[in-house]
Amino acid sequence: MVQAQEGETVDAKSKAKGYMRQLQRKNILTFMLFLYDVVVVLSKISLKAQISSSTVADVAASIHAAETALGMYKERKSTPSMLEFETYFQSEDLTASLSGSTNIETHLTKMLEGLKNRLEGRFDDMQNGVCKALKIASFNLWPEDDKLQDYGNEEVKTLAGHFRRGLAAAGVDTTKVGVEWELLKARLNSKSDLNNFKKNSLPWSSIIPTVKEELPNICAILDLVLTIPASSAEAERGFSRLKNLKTTMRTCLKDDRVTDQLLIMLHSEEISSFDPHPAISLWHAGGMRARRPEYHRRRCHASSAASCSGNHDSDSEQEFEAEYSSDHGGSYIGDIQSDDHHDDFESDSD
Repeated sequence: MVQAQEGETVDAKSKAKGYMRQLQRKNILTFMLFLYDVVVVLSKISLKAQISSSTVADVAASIHAAETALGMYKERKSTPSMLEFETYFQSEDLTASLSGSTNIETHLTKMLEGLKNRLEGRFDDMQNGVCKALKIASFNLWPEDDKLQDYGNEEVKTLAGHFRRGLAAAGVDTTKVGVEWELLKARLNSKSDLNNFKKNSLPWSSIIPTVKEELPNICAILDLVLTIPASSAEAERGFSRLKNLKTTMRTCLKDDRVTDQLLIMLHSEEISSFDPHPAISLWHAGGMRARRPEYHRRRCHASSAASCSGNHDSDSEQEFEAEYSSDHGGSYIGDIQSDDHHDDFESDSD
């Protein structure tokens, strides 16, 4: 129920009444249900593009699925929610207040045609050349086990030829990628590993480290393919994090500090799977240094001895220096200067 709140102006109340009259028209309600289903379909593309591990082929497949679903809506002249119109508005009082017809075929067809034209221009070259070869990086597009034998052979050759200069500069032997691709498929296909990867949607980042030592050349090509961004979502996420990091209260942050913190924010593991113990051990080990429990007591003793005699070359100080040298194998004055320099350095760092 659309209703203006108490104390609102006459203009606001008249607008609320106008909205109420519009919501009592069946064609308006039907079009809202249609929009709901269309937004659900399009949101799947957006969500897939926002996943950092999504490949170009994954996003292209999501767009193709959306085109197929919208094409079915256009052919049927309806959507699942539109078919449930009577279920949503089955109350007798509500049904009696509705007027008009639920026929929106003209507007539905026009909008779906416009969306189809827009989507067809995205990744329209995925069926040719290098773009087609990128499909090997998506497990969801891999065929079943019985058709896996010849899958990807031509695509691997295409990628190796297209990126041959960069791969050669990185020390990749492109003559071995064909054999290593066959071995990689055999490894993944054994013990139904491929079906497990598809079912759990495991990324290549959890697979490549286990086979990189054995199959370095094909893993280098897969790493290269996975670095090609499928959308600008990752870059936009970086600028969003930068805005939250370098606020007006932190304008003095240096570039190296900003870079380090952004790397941590953008590329760290999820908090649920992050193990802090290695980082804590590294930090703890880096801050440890040798301690001398007798340092302050002996330093005070030497200062007292010097003040009492009024001469730094007194017999008591010489005896203390000799005792310290025999116990620690070094000069006490030299150690004091070294410690003072280290303490000053730590103070400057803090």
